[in-house]
Amino acid sequence: MTGELKQFVPSHRCLACEGCCRFQEQESVWQPKALGQEAQKEVRGSDKKIFSKDVLTPEGRIKTLPDDNGRYICLFFTPKDHTCQIYSQRPFECQLYPFILKKTENQMVLCVHLSCPYVQEVKDTEIFGEYVSYLRKYFAQEKTAVFYREVFSRLEDYAGYDQELAFLFELGDSLHGV
Repeated sequence: MTGELKQFVPSHRCLACEGCCRFQEQESVWQPKALGQEAQKEVRGSDKKIFSKDVLTPEGRIKTLPDDNGRYICLFFTPKDHTCQIYSQRPFECQLYPFILKKTENQMVLCVHLSCPYVQEVKDTEIFGEYVSYLRKYFAQEKTAVFYREVFSRLEDYAGYDQELAFLFELGDSLHGV
């Protein structure tokens, strides 16, 4: 399993944004998945699973609920204060966002979602470059490579969304042959 990532978008910016955790459709490619062993996570201090069958779609995505604006929100999202009920145990895809792992035919690449307002603001700065370097090192770790070899087939290809994603780098040789 992977370790927790340091957060890219400052908390005060995340909590003020109305983008993440909200979807136009009930079933969206942007809904995060509980990958691999994440689906087995237990609520701290309990034997209850966070991602029980009633929480995940058959594809492993976190289910959504309709909101008051005709959109759908993540089951764990609290719109009143823009917080996550499982923040400390959220899936890796949530930790990684606005960076996204995209599956190609036989390779994974790291992209950034250009719809994130913070990304639009900092993508040409040293802050952005330093975080991308941090991610390169993170994904070069063997434990990370092992995890993504295991879950490669469940990752998205984001077909049709190339204009919203900016390619950053391919994940290295440790992922070839998946």
